[in-house]
Amino acid sequence: MAKQTTVVVYDDLDGSEGASTVPFAYRGAGYEIDLSPANQAKFGAVLAPYIVAARKVSRVAASADRRTSTTPARRRRDLAAIRAWAREHGLEVSDRGRVPIEVQRAYDAAH
Repeated sequence: MAKQTTVVVYDDLDGSEGASTVPFAYRGAGYEIDLSPANQAKFGAVLAPYIVAARKVSRVAASADRRTSTTPARRRRDLAAIRAWAREHGLEVSDRGRVPIEVQRAYDAAH
């Protein structure tokens, strides 16, 4: 029996289909939002004058504030540590996939 799984990403602002994830950072905190192409264009237009006037920061410098490396292997190791810590403290986390931001923040606060 053949199966097909379809993942539909919805825009976090207007609920429209066909969105994709847009990562961004503000005041030292990283964020992600799912936006349709139209809302991505609006987001980019709002940020454009600030980006033009800003200084670009390397990923290495930006990650130093979070005490993590940007390499995929390092991220996997960090997530494994976060999952282990969460389980030790009675928090529910899945074996795979995203670790909830609340769990990540609790881990960061404890370390």
